[in-house]
Amino acid sequence: MSSNSLGRTQISFYSRLGQTVDGFFADPEMRGQGVGRSRMDHAVQLRDTLDVEVFEQTAIARRFYDRYGFIPVGQSCHDETEQTLIQMECIEPDAVAQ
Repeated sequence: MSSNSLGRTQISFYSRLGQTVDGFFADPEMRGQGVGRSRMDHAVQLRDTLDVEVFEQTAIARRFYDRYGFIPVGQSCHDETEQTLIQMECIEPDAVAQ
């Protein structure tokens, strides 16, 4: 776990620009404990529709977004790494079983 500038333990964070989730992180030690879902629930409360881009090879992140209710809507090539990015949207997260 990391500490923030106030010396507090930080177990997760996200950044959002409009409806786009720019960054999302949950401490690996906290996986499976609802930390990521709770953080994403907060993001959804602020904006009903969210989108995200995730690297195709990042299985853990893709599995999280799939389970949360994000659906693939497109793909592109990340210029710097030449890896495939999957564009995903979440319109109705409550429709997905928790």
